[in-house]
Amino acid sequence: KMKQLNEEQWQDEDYRKMKSGKMKERSREMWKDEEMKWKMHYKGGITPITKHLRNLQIITQWRKDTYIRENFKCQLTGKSVHGGNSDVHHLKAFSTIVEEAHDLHKIKIKKIVADYTEQELKLLEEYVISCHTDTTNAVLLSNDVHELFHSLYRKGKNTPEQFEEFKERYLAGEFKE
Repeated sequence: KMKQLNEEQWQDEDYRKMKSGKMKERSREMWKDEEMKWKMHYKGGITPITKHLRNLQIITQWRKDTYIRENFKCQLTGKSVHGGNSDVHHLKAFSTIVEEAHDLHKIKIKKIVADYTEQELKLLEEYVISCHTDTTNAVLLSNDVHELFHSLYRKGKNTPEQFEEFKERYLAGEFKE
C-alpha cells in the first residue's frame, strides 16, 4: 500500500515540486558541513589516491590541451586520433609525479583518499597540478602505439628518455609488424 501511495503522490506535480525542493534544501544544508562535503565528494574516502589525483580538473584540461597542441594526431604515426582510439602519454610517469609529491612534503604513501588529512591532500594536489600546467610532459599517441610502448617499457616509472628511445626505434621501422 505504501508503494502505491508513493506512486500516486509522485503523480501529483505539486507534491513532486515540494518534495524536490525539500531534497535540494537538505542537500544544500549537508554541503555547508565541510566534513559532509569531504565524505560525499570522495565517496566516503574509498577512492584510491592515484585515481583521485588523475581525475583532477586541471589534468582533464591538460589532456584536452595536448590534443589541441598535437592537432588531434598521433605524434608517431601522424594519423588523426580522437577520444577512444588515442591516449595522452606522460613522458615522466604519473606514478613518479605522485611519489615526488609525497617525498617533497614528507607524506607517507597511503592507498585511499580517506587515509590523508585535508592538508596532506591539498599539498599533493598542488604538486600534481604544478606538473600539469603545460603540455611539455605529454605526447598524443594512438592506442596501438601507446600499448606497444608500455608492452616494451612497462607501466610506471617511465621516463622521457625511454620515450625518445622508443620514438627512434618506431620511426626506424623496427615495429612495422
